[in-house]
Amino acid sequence: MGLLVIENGIAVFVLATVGSLPLMIEFGIFGVTVATAYILAILSAQINDLYGSTDTDDLRELSE
Repeated sequence: MGLLVIENGIAVFVLATVGSLPLMIEFGIFGVTVATAYILAILSAQINDLYGSTDTDDLRELSE
């Protein structure tokens, strides 16, 4: 859901500022958004494997 909100927000911003959005630019924005979500999912899984949790309250205690 959040991925679609981000992609739609970028598309609306470009439409409001430029006036038209070529299809290739829209596909580019979508590709970058999907790649970013994929990378963040991998990093989140690695943090979960390393520390056993992705809860920010638990992770804050590691630095104290």
